[in-house]
Amino acid sequence: MYEVCVTFYMRVKQVITSFSKGYSQVLLQNNVVSGLFFFLATGIAFFNMGHPEILYFSAISAALSPFFAWYLRYPDEEINEGIWGYNAVLYGIACGMLVPVSVSGIAVLIVGTLEMLLLMGFR
Repeated sequence: MYEVCVTFYMRVKQVITSFSKGYSQVLLQNNVVSGLFFFLATGIAFFNMGHPEILYFSAISAALSPFFAWYLRYPDEEINEGIWGYNAVLYGIACGMLVPVSVSGIAVLIVGTLEMLLLMGFR
């Protein structure tokens, strides 16, 4: 049971790290704190502009990208550095601006995030 808890904790830590580093890579940083700051700053800005869906879409895309990258067996070092989350954040921002919030909009976001990771894998 202890091993299961430790494994779960390590996965959650990796997801949080890759999520925040995905945001920080947009600013060309490689820091968890700067990623969380950028996430909070963009969240405040988008809420004040009246477009919180941009933040929601970018957060969903940034959170899904490490899971898809692990599923596609991309290198753990790159996942933890936020390399795969960088484009996911930008794609989520673009979807939030262009796609309406609906079931089909979320489907476009999820499928597009997976597609983007697949295309990046052919480098």
